[in-house]
Amino acid sequence: IPTNPPAATAVPTATLVVLPTAVSSKPGLAAEVNGVPVSLKEFNQESASTAASLQSQGTDITKAAGLKTYHQQVQQAFQSLIDNAYAVSYAKKHNLVATKKQVAALLAQYQTTAGGAAAFTQQTQSAGFTQDVVNQIISDAATEQNVQTAVTKNLPCGTKTTPVCDVHMRIILLKSTQQALAKTL
Repeated sequence: IPTNPPAATAVPTATLVVLPTAVSSKPGLAAEVNGVPVSLKEFNQESASTAASLQSQGTDITKAAGLKTYHQQVQQAFQSLIDNAYAVSYAKKHNLVATKKQVAALLAQYQTTAGGAAAFTQQTQSAGFTQDVVNQIISDAATEQNVQTAVTKNLPCGTKTTPVCDVHMRIILLKSTQQALAKTL
């Protein structure tokens, strides 16, 4: 399983151009996790969104410091795509894929946080996301919540001795709750 994103090259123009090379040996894939593909298209969308976000914040991604920040954030985005693939793989295997009702509830929550449906749509569009991408992100987030709940339900989180439990999605590959607990606490 790859830990590095596909190579990306920034071209110093007004618009960032990402030219990826696949980490996966399969054409069109940036990675494959337990049979779940992470497509180059998804990677490019995340790269473009990262660039748009940084540029909207005034970061010049054609300069060394801005390009360094861009590459760091693309690395984080790639890791998130891999985490999502782990979650989707686990969700499919354990019947935890989010329902339409769960997705709608999470969308409503995001819209409320953004200041309404129109504000949410404006924010996602200005970040460079199409409606299809937004729908997939929300569906994946709802599925990840289901997986997180299932994976952590037997961990002693929220107790006086363990008030917080930060569990990385990748613990789902561990064979037991004890191993997961030992690795995360």
